[in-house]
Amino acid sequence: MLSRLAKNVVTVDVFPDLCQAAQGRFLRLKIDNIQVLVADGSIPFTKDKVFDKIIVTASVPPM
Repeated sequence: MLSRLAKNVVTVDVFPDLCQAAQGRFLRLKIDNIQVLVADGSIPFTKDKVFDKIIVTASVPPM
């Protein structure tokens, strides 16, 4: 799991229900280094964050 390999993990999804379910699982498993965001990952949502790696697990149109 990425949370064991990285200091911090950010996950983004457009579906609030999936984000809420994921956050609940992380809390139950006592995983506290994952930030869950409800957003459209194809649209830049922050200018102040720098990511070492980006992993996409969904199909997106060409950018």
